[in-house]
Amino acid sequence: EEWACEQENRKSPSSMSDIVWSNLRDLMLSMIDKLDRREQFIICGRYALGIHRKVCSCQSLADKLGVSKERVRQLEMRAVAKLRAMASELNIDDLFNASMV
Repeated sequence: EEWACEQENRKSPSSMSDIVWSNLRDLMLSMIDKLDRREQFIICGRYALGIHRKVCSCQSLADKLGVSKERVRQLEMRAVAKLRAMASELNIDDLFNASMV
């Protein structure tokens, strides 16, 4: 009986993995929310996040934004740099807590 209770309380490795990835995804999306609208649109399009189901080319994003594909590339690099800076500000405990909550 005690063993059965322990088994019920224990989560399977696959469900733990799903929880970890879900929490890390939420953390990533909260960081993306701190970008300006164009940067969010470009990051989500280039990396198939959010409503984007497949990766968009710089040219297709440029057409939608009414800018050059070079400008899209520049904005993407700026957004990636911002995301890296935000990630570096997180300490290891934040990442651990996000993965285990």
